[in-house]
Amino acid sequence: MPCFNTPISRKTSKGASLLITIFISLIAILITVTMLSLSSKNTDQLVNNKEGKKAHYAAMAGLERVISKYNGDYNGTWLKPLANLPFPTASSQENLNNGTSYWVESVEYIDSGDAAMIKVVGKSKKASRKIRARLETNIPKVFGNFGLLTDGLLSISGDKSLKMNTHGNRGLMFSGDHYMYNNSTASQSSDKSTGDPDPTTKQVGGYIPPVKVPDIPVEHLRQYAKTGKILNAIDPNLQLKINLTPPDVPIYIQGNVISYHSQNNVLLANNKYIPKGAMLLPAYGFQKAQIRYAKVSTLKGITLDGNQQGRFIFVEGDAIFNADGFNNLSNMMLLTTGNLTVNGNVDIDTSHEGEVDVTFASVGGITLNGSRNFAALFWTEDSFRQNGSSIAGKVISKGNLSFNGNFTLEPSGKLHDNGLIEKEVSRSSWQQISIDE
Repeated sequence: MPCFNTPISRKTSKGASLLITIFISLIAILITVTMLSLSSKNTDQLVNNKEGKKAHYAAMAGLERVISKYNGDYNGTWLKPLANLPFPTASSQENLNNGTSYWVESVEYIDSGDAAMIKVVGKSKKASRKIRARLETNIPKVFGNFGLLTDGLLSISGDKSLKMNTHGNRGLMFSGDHYMYNNSTASQSSDKSTGDPDPTTKQVGGYIPPVKVPDIPVEHLRQYAKTGKILNAIDPNLQLKINLTPPDVPIYIQGNVISYHSQNNVLLANNKYIPKGAMLLPAYGFQKAQIRYAKVSTLKGITLDGNQQGRFIFVEGDAIFNADGFNNLSNMMLLTTGNLTVNGNVDIDTSHEGEVDVTFASVGGITLNGSRNFAALFWTEDSFRQNGSSIAGKVISKGNLSFNGNFTLEPSGKLHDNGLIEKEVSRSSWQQISIDE
């Protein structure tokens, strides 16, 4: 009787042992697989960390390229949607030199178009990194860093008092004594051997790398002007029509804005004009291998004074402008595609405290006559010449920049943002974010 259940107990014991063995084997297999998986993940993590850094650098490099493309054609790119921008996308990535690539995921303009939030993705093999950056727009720094800046030779004859930094990419030509104020220096980019500028030990002649002189956005401003009032320079009522045009309406003028005496039989040739029976006189103009009859110009042109409330005038040709009247001139911009002569009989002032809000720009040369207080920006892609004793504004010139006689450069405020000057795009902040954001 006691042995009745013995065979069943043995079978049960064997079954239990088999189950325990299988269970232990499964645990062992699971542990092995887990260890192998962890080892593989650790290896992948090491690889991904390396590639992740490369992907991050690719995203940062891509961001700098985006900024460069914005600055290369500001008016043609800023405020444009991503679909209309020359930026790479996920389906058309731009490859970099180290086997990485980047693309722009999104662009959002904020703060009334003065800034943008942009997302850029960098990729290296299987690793991807995304950064989000804030881009801001500002008037180019050169407009604030220098009172006088030229891509050519900066020449001042006579004693000079300089209260702002000045610079000539192709050198300086100073005669007479110089007096420097406000820790200002006069620097150049033609001779590295002179050493760095220093307001104490090297006030004049110190070397800095060439400074980029900004281009005038002529075509953009031409198209903008044509959206407003279109006038002809030979219209006898030109001045009246300018005065009657609302200040917020741009003005486009076709032709040279100068007036003429009704004098006939003037022979123009060989850089002299010869009225019949008259002695030789200085030339009005010259065209090689061409003889023609012309009329002698008078110094009239456009005359304005007072607060112009942001007026913009584009002249397709030469122009003479007179700051003349009862009130100081302020708050306007004039651009010519030819030469520009500015005659100052009243002060050029500002309607924006601490800022320069009058701009005279010219594709040709600019000549400034007078010794009033000229708190304006004179911006030319040719040469600039002043026949006077002081200026309280700024001069930006592609060609040579010359001042005759004793000269004083007064300090001036920052350039007023009238919405017509091309901005400079820069990165103000950035952060790496999740690839899913």
